[in-house]
Amino acid sequence: MNLEYISSELTHWTGRGKTDDEAIEVLKLIFEKRLLRLSKCSTGAKIDKTFDNHHSDYIACFTDIPLNLSKKHCELFGQVGISFKKSSMIQYGANPPVFYYMGHLGGSISAFADCVFDYLTDLPKSNETDIDYTEYVALRRLLSYLQTYDYHENDHSANPNYYQREWRIVFDGVNIANNLSIIESGQYFFDSINDYVYLCFDYSDVESIIFPEKFIQELNNMVNFKCHIQFHAYEIIT
Repeated sequence: MNLEYISSELTHWTGRGKTDDEAIEVLKLIFEKRLLRLSKCSTGAKIDKTFDNHHSDYIACFTDIPLNLSKKHCELFGQVGISFKKSSMIQYGANPPVFYYMGHLGGSISAFADCVFDYLTDLPKSNETDIDYTEYVALRRLLSYLQTYDYHENDHSANPNYYQREWRIVFDGVNIANNLSIIESGQYFFDSINDYVYLCFDYSDVESIIFPEKFIQELNNMVNFKCHIQFHAYEIIT
């Protein structure tokens, strides 16, 4: 089935808040090390102070917007990206587009989250010796797939984010490699010193890279013999 408004790839953009040169350097690090960094980002209705630094706060973001429809997105997130096979990323934990909610629903979501968080905060004060945090973990993971409709917390802004159809990989604390030198594709590495989390991928997972045309020779040298990877100059986006 060919759906022209949905891409068969998931693209991770590297240029938000960066120059093209800075974004290219990030792309090169990702590609050469085969490591995708998950950023710490609390996106749910509430940042829970009691259980800070939870692993579900570490996420990697992608879009499944076809390249020819990505111009608006690139105005906010830059012109440099790396695209992966959607099937590979699903195996590594990617989930379909996040749930976007309008501002007026934020209160309801927060009220539900507060109820569970407050209940779990009181558990350690009880006399129970074995505390089950299943509900807490489940809620934190669900909140990791929520996103307000607009970055400016204004439902009528000129920059709504729904059109991104953002996919996310959320670090779940399983399949962790103990050593970066022997990490395998699909495994995570937790850098506790720098507070980073990385996901390892294989070059066969990469479908294409997107970049301004002036970097073509530099990236051609980087890709080298991996001839299955497609090049897309940003200038072709219409």
